[in-house]
This record gives sequence, C-alpha cells and structure tokens, in this order.
Amino acid sequence: MKIKKSLTIALAYLGVIVGAGFASGKEIEQYYVSFGSQGLWGAVLSTFIYGLTGYIALQMGSFYKAQDHHSVLKNIAPSFISKLFDWILTLTLFLLGLTMIAGGGSNLNQQFGLATWVGSLLAAVIIILAGYFNVEKVTQLIGYLTPLIVVFFIIIPIYSYFTMDLSLAEVNLLSSDLVQTLPNWVVSAFNHVSLNFMLVFSMATVMGGNEEDIRTASIGGGMGGVWTGLLQLLGYLAIFLRIEVAGGTAMPLLALAQDMHPIVGLFMAVTIYIMIISTAIGMFYPLAQRIYNMITPKESFYSRKKFTYILIVCVLLGFLASFLGFEVLVAYVYPVIGYSGFILMGVLLFAWIRNFKDYHTKSENRQQASK
Repeated sequence: MKIKKSLTIALAYLGVIVGAGFASGKEIEQYYVSFGSQGLWGAVLSTFIYGLTGYIALQMGSFYKAQDHHSVLKNIAPSFISKLFDWILTLTLFLLGLTMIAGGGSNLNQQFGLATWVGSLLAAVIIILAGYFNVEKVTQLIGYLTPLIVVFFIIIPIYSYFTMDLSLAEVNLLSSDLVQTLPNWVVSAFNHVSLNFMLVFSMATVMGGNEEDIRTASIGGGMGGVWTGLLQLLGYLAIFLRIEVAGGTAMPLLALAQDMHPIVGLFMAVTIYIMIISTAIGMFYPLAQRIYNMITPKESFYSRKKFTYILIVCVLLGFLASFLGFEVLVAYVYPVIGYSGFILMGVLLFAWIRNFKDYHTKSENRQQASK
C-alpha cells in the first residue's frame, strides 16, 4: 500500500465534499444545527457512514478500473437499475455543480457586497480553465487546497466555545427557528451522507480507477470519509455555539470568521471560494466525461477538444441555472438528491458484501504483481 497516495486520495475525497455547502456551513446548519443539541448525534452517526461509503466507492472504482461512474454501476447492478442511476447521477452532478456556482456568488456577495452573478461567473470561468488539466492533476489540486479549510474548521469551534454568551436552552430555542426540511436527526444524518455520496461517487470512482492498488484506493476513501465526518462535527459545534451570529446567514462559517476579525473573514472567504470551486470541478469534470462517453461510445481515440467543448457547455448551462440562488438550492434540491441516493447506497453495499472475497483476492493479486 502506498501511504502517501492514500493520503492524497483522502484529501481529494474530503475536498470534493467540503466545498458543496460544507465549507460555507449552510449544509451543516440545515442538516444538524436545525435539530438543536440532538443534531450532535446526527453528526456522530454520519461520521461512521462516511467512512464505510468512502472505502467502498474507492475500492470499487479501483477494482473495475473505472473511467466514469457507469463503469462501476454496470458491473454491480441489473441493467435497468444501472441505467436509471447512470442518469440520476449524471443529473446530480449537474445540479450540485450549478449549486456550487451559485455558492460562489453568495460567498463573494456576503464578504465583498458584489452582485451574486459576478462571483458565479468568475467561478464558471475558473472551472472551465481547470478542465484543461487531467484527472490526476485535478485530484492533486483539490487535495492541496483542502488543508486551508481544515485549519479554519479547527480554529472557529474553539473561538465559538470561548465566546459563547447564550445558555444551551437559548441556543436550542434559536436553532428551532432555522429552515428545516427533514423530519428528524436520524433521517437527516442518512440523507446528508446519501447526498454527499451522490456528490462524490462519480469523482470517487474516477479517482479509484486511476489507482492500480485497490488497497491504497480503499484506505484513501475510508480516511477521507472519516475526516469528512470529523470536520462536519467541528462545523456543527462552531455554528451551534454561536447560533446568534451564524444562524440564518447564507454562509454561517464565514459569518463567524468575520465576527472573529475582518482579516480572518477575508481569508475564510477566499478559502471557501476555492473549496467551492474545487467541488464544482469535481462535479463538472466527471459530468463532461460521462456525457462524452455517452455520445462517443464507438470512438477508438480520445478527443480532448471534444471533451473541453462539452465541459464548457455544461458549465455555462450551470451558470445560467445558478440564478435560482444558493440557499434555495441547498434547502430543497439537496434533500431530494439525498433521498434518491438511499437506493444507490443500498445497491453498492449489497454488491460489496456479495463480492467482498473477489475484491480482496484481486487486491492481493495486484499487490503481488507490482512487487
């Protein structure tokens, strides 16, 4: 097993998820803080599920040497289910990608007062430019950027704890006023993991497909999943303890950073923007790859130019759709995607249990062949 490569994969996996509203704190507010102190248990539960799903997704991607999510689905599910989720995942990539573009606009609007379309347009341009790199470079880019947000996720909860003015009862009362579109913290935890699994699955299979060593890919995915849960837990504590500052804002963690100090707010705004873009890259790149594979199934050569054209069209359509607004998309689109992901998670878990011996044997064979 290549430990350094596993760490790179873990950071990239974490980076893809973190940007999707995670870095802003809006997702954490809706899925956990809105349930008050009970939301803590939801955040803990989701950490364990993140670890397992990350391990499975990367392992399958490596085992099947996936070029896109369809490479895995066609091998583990009946044809009609495979085709159904192929389309659902493809649509999910687009919906989450456009949400990230909208989030980029909200981020710069809250920090600098710019019109939301300006930040969204800038995000779209950067995503298109990043598309000229191959998947290995995109993976490395996301991995290198992730530590920036990790630092903030560690500092801000400490600040929230030492500056907390309200009692637990008062905090719980304020949390009950937040937007809540899910019935309870258990469903919310599963829905959130399912949402992020739908988000990361396509990119995860591609990352796994580019790693020959199955064990390296698996450990990287598992670590990335656990780290995701732990950061989420820190984010929950940060927002919950200072809900009077962060609650109800478009970017709760940015609001807390601004409350600490204007310079900290500036650094946080830039970091969140970078993480949002990194996640958008993680959505639009596999989306364009999947569409390319759909429309050119019989071509014996790979056309980088055609792929780039598809990427540009997808991003521009995402930019136009982003005018729906970041908060609206997080509140209503995210839960729907999460519910649809329950079936996919179930299919993958069943296939993983059924084929566990094959995955293990193939992993051992590849390790022996590489020596």
